[in-house]
Amino acid sequence: MLSDKPVVLLVDDEPNILSSLRRALRREHYEIWTASSGPEALAALSAMPTEVSVVVSDFRMPEMNGVELLGQIKRISPDSVRIILSAYADTDLIQSAINEGQVFRFVAKPWNDQELRDIIRLSLDRYTTTKGARGTIQQLADLRLEVERAVLEGLGQSNGFRMADLDGLVSEVCSLDLNPVGRVSGVWEEVVGLMPVAVIGVDQSGMIVMANPWVERLWQVSAASLLGCSAEDVLPPEVFAFLQPALSAPSLPRRVGYLGEGHRIRVESVPLVREGSEARGIILFGVDVTRDHAGERD
Repeated sequence: MLSDKPVVLLVDDEPNILSSLRRALRREHYEIWTASSGPEALAALSAMPTEVSVVVSDFRMPEMNGVELLGQIKRISPDSVRIILSAYADTDLIQSAINEGQVFRFVAKPWNDQELRDIIRLSLDRYTTTKGARGTIQQLADLRLEVERAVLEGLGQSNGFRMADLDGLVSEVCSLDLNPVGRVSGVWEEVVGLMPVAVIGVDQSGMIVMANPWVERLWQVSAASLLGCSAEDVLPPEVFAFLQPALSAPSLPRRVGYLGEGHRIRVESVPLVREGSEARGIILFGVDVTRDHAGERD
């Protein structure tokens, strides 16, 4: 049975150092693995049933130094967070490795046990964030293909988009955990830009932080001109009136309504910035369903 504990790999050629590191972490909820050399660490990585969360390696070791080892680990297990341990803080090789992203943190020998524990906790937070971001990127990539397929199949023809076709896409967008990581944000914006519906993101203060090109098509307002502005000041009055209850209570369930002549506005509370489990903003989806309504009247 696989352990649910984070895996921390300690690498040092001195047994007493490995013992000291183990003692420093003995009260932490980690699964600790040790290796006495670079090759042994690489062999341990390949034998582990689960991915290593954090690697702490000494710098000066025979056969392979710590920077060389962590460089190889970065290629083998890119999400594993890498820490170098050394008494030689000014070594150009270590500084270069940190600057190039091979090493996340440097810990000086002799170390302070509490500082070491704090750095490893910080590293675990980074590992969790990176894994979550990678999963979100894949979800967004899949969603992008789905949006493209929908558009190519003609769902965005004319100025209409059937709400029955939109339901699944909106639900998927709103279910994503949009952690503020650069690559995630970029792919997310690309997906939203492709959607043949108006999409506006508003933070809890009422400021517009996102708008896609279809906003202009639906409400004749430039998307670029909305960014950084108060939603109350720049959105059509009937749109803001519909949006206001959700701004007052971001946890409000999804609301669907009709505005103007055939404009159906969908509002759902979405965690634009996640802090614990609280929503810090909302997304407004708008689509012209005049054609669908005309069919219903007929």
